Amino acid sequence: MVRETGIPKGARVRRTSSCKLSNKLSSVPPPDLVVEAGLTSSSLDKLPIYAGLGVAEVWRYAGGRPDILGLRDEVYERMAQSRFLPPLTSEDLILFVEEGLRRERPEWVREVRRWARSRGSRSDAD
Repeated sequence: MVRETGIPKGARVRRTSSCKLSNKLSSVPPPDLVVEAGLTSSSLDKLPIYAGLGVAEVWRYAGGRPDILGLRDEVYERMAQSRFLPPLTSEDLILFVEEGLRRERPEWVREVRRWARSRGSRSDAD
């Protein structure tokens, strides 16, 4: 016999699925950084999801606007530059995204590596 809870059946199924997913994710450490380049708008605000997972930094480019966001007290705040790649600013992020749309990937990657090296960051060889 199924007890009536007033919750639609589909909602109960989704809840069960998300609990199973949540249990699996609890054994995996969160990424330090998420890069989100949304060239179209999304109705889903992913920041609360990232915060719940403990993602320390989010680079977001949406609608021509770059944001570098850092997690502090379970809330994301805009930052002038990245903690993971300290020379990176929002202005640099704009240039990288725009260049990435215009150039072939190998050429773009080489240019980003040159940029990182010029600022003293370590990167892999071409």
